[in-house]
Amino acid sequence: MKINKNITVLANGSFPVSQECINMIKKSDFLICCDGASDYAINNNLNPNLIIGDLDSISSSIKEKYFDKIIKIENQNNNDLQKTLEWIDTKDVENIIIFG
Repeated sequence: MKINKNITVLANGSFPVSQECINMIKKSDFLICCDGASDYAINNNLNPNLIIGDLDSISSSIKEKYFDKIIKIENQNNNDLQKTLEWIDTKDVENIIIFG
């Protein structure tokens, strides 16, 4: 997969409360959620292009609905943000913004 777009990563930390940050996420070309952050995103009307992680923090309803947008990486030595950044590192990516 080649991604020549600006990527926004939403990690499973504190969801941004600033309207400016939320607007930046909404305007993103490509949104990747780290595992459990997908719940925050979807509950805030954001649709992830990809969900990456070991899937231990994601609800089963989101797993079912977004099954075709999930990249499961089971490596327990890294957290989901590290897994996401390692995955992104293998792609042709121009810019990354990380929230959460």
